[in-house]
Amino acid sequence: MLRLITGPKGSGKTHKAHEILGECVKNKGSAMLIVPKQFTFESDKGILHLLGPRLACEVEVLSFTRLSHIAVQQYGGITKPLLKGGSRLILMSFAIEGVKDS
Repeated sequence: MLRLITGPKGSGKTHKAHEILGECVKNKGSAMLIVPKQFTFESDKGILHLLGPRLACEVEVLSFTRLSHIAVQQYGGITKPLLKGGSRLILMSFAIEGVKDS
């Protein structure tokens, strides 16, 4: 499941994300948090503080760049053509439209 957490600075986005991750790890066994590159270390640290070392190991914190590298390795590598410009925007629009109700 994809959950987007948005809001202004200081509104509790990080705390809410960590709570949701804790619930996911306890119920499903693993979770992934996607954050901008500059927040990966702080996110890892916050998750460790909230969940402890055992459960924190079940949360994968990825930057958008790292997530794209993993996706390319697993689902295409250099053997498939990469989307550029407008094609990428159209595909992202379809993906967002497909999950807007959930």
